[in-house]
This record gives sequence, structure tokens and C-alpha cells, in this order.
Amino acid sequence: MEEILTGIYYIENLINNKKYIGQTQDIYSRWKTHKWKLNNNRHHNKYLQNAWNKYGEDNFKFGIIEICNDTKLCELEIYYIEKLDAFCKCNGYNLTFGGEGTTGHTLSEEAKLKIGSYHKGKIISQEHRDSLSNHFSGEGNPFYGVKHTDETKELLSKKRIDSGNSKGGNNIKAKKVFCDGLFFTCAQECADFYNIKSCTLRSWIRGDRPMPDKFKDMRLSYA
Repeated sequence: MEEILTGIYYIENLINNKKYIGQTQDIYSRWKTHKWKLNNNRHHNKYLQNAWNKYGEDNFKFGIIEICNDTKLCELEIYYIEKLDAFCKCNGYNLTFGGEGTTGHTLSEEAKLKIGSYHKGKIISQEHRDSLSNHFSGEGNPFYGVKHTDETKELLSKKRIDSGNSKGGNNIKAKKVFCDGLFFTCAQECADFYNIKSCTLRSWIRGDRPMPDKFKDMRLSYA
């Protein structure tokens, strides 16, 4: 029986040395889950999935970076993604800066503050900004290829006007938005950052429309 280990792990492409960094309370079990999803073309990370499909299982290596207790997982995941620059597409496969844990897991207020403090005042390089834009543009955008009906467009427009947030930062009623450890002054600013429509982003936060898993993982919400 395999030992249950809690900690930070990596999946490395042996051809180009790009890495995916993750955290888990059971490293070997998580690796089996990753491997099964990748081999069945069902992995949530399309960049890692595409690379797996292209290079094949034999060209990927799984390893352990650090063993720790579960209270340190978020902090260390953020640290290693930053240290190894795994968020940047030229070096890795991570879609976020880390610290989110598994989907459906609710972060404690202390953990949220740690993540927020880590990114507070942090200057994101243009390379990282371009990488973010690329992640959520074209086919990377959850609504790529989806066309709204005129009725839906009119409804969305009305909601935008009624919300009083159509101009974002110029409106005193604008709500701050939290996403992936970053705070934005308004929904419009956050939407511009991720290259999506602000009305779409607001509808996800309000629950009017299903929020894509990638934004759930980044804890998109009003601050």
C-alpha cells in the first residue's frame, strides 16, 4: 500500500522542461487521477492536455517538490509556481498563480488574506499580462464561438445599465472584484484584464450564468 503524502508535486515535460505545479493531501492518488484524465483526454487544463496528446505519456515525469502539512499547501504552491515561473506559458502549464486548492474547497479567511497579501502591490510583468490575455482569448475564452440572441443582448445591456456599473471605476457604486489573488477596483477592470466582457463576468459572480471551472478555481467573486 502506497504511503499517503501531503505536499507539492510537479508534472514535467521532458522535451521542453515545462512544468505543472500542484498541491494535494495525497500525492500518489492525485498523480493517478491526473494520469487517468490525461490519457482519456478529460483533463481540465487544456494546455497540459494538448502537450500530453502531442508528446505522449512517456515524455512526462511526475515528481515531488516538498512534503508539508496541509496548512502550508496554498502558501507553498504559490511560492513554487512563482519560483519556477510555471504560470508563464513559455515555462509551464499552470493557469493560475496557485493557492486555490481543489475545486469545491472553501478557503479560510486566513488563507485568503495570505494569498491576497502575497500579490498585494505586486507588479505583474507584461509577459504575464500577455500570457493571461492569451489564456482567455480566442478558443481559450469560455464563450468562444457562442453568439447571443438579440433578446439576450438587450437583456444584458439593460442589466448593465441598471447595475450602475457600466463605467466601472468612474462609478462610486462599483464593487471591487477578487480573482486569483488579485483585487480589481471594479468588474470592468477585471474583465479587461482577462479579455472578457464585463457583463459576462458580472453574470458569473451573481450566479445568473454558470461560472466556468477555470474562474471557479481562481475564486472569482466580489471583494
